[in-house]
Amino acid sequence: MQGRKARLQELLEERQRKKDEQLAKEEAAQERRRTKEAERLAKVMELDQRRRDQDVKVEQMLLERERAREEAAKEKAK
Repeated sequence: MQGRKARLQELLEERQRKKDEQLAKEEAAQERRRTKEAERLAKVMELDQRRRDQDVKVEQMLLERERAREEAAKEKAK
């Protein structure tokens, strides 16, 4: 009888240990997913910022070309 109770206790403890290990694995996997998503979002934001910076440069270049064209037209009109 005593041996049965001890064995039952061992089985319950083993079951709990396995459950705890599984929960720890799931939490680690969830943390990896959160980290990966944060890295992905940071990369997307960086690429978006680069695109906006490039758009600003192109706009400035176009404005400068337009100013130069207008200046050349003024000079030619004189």
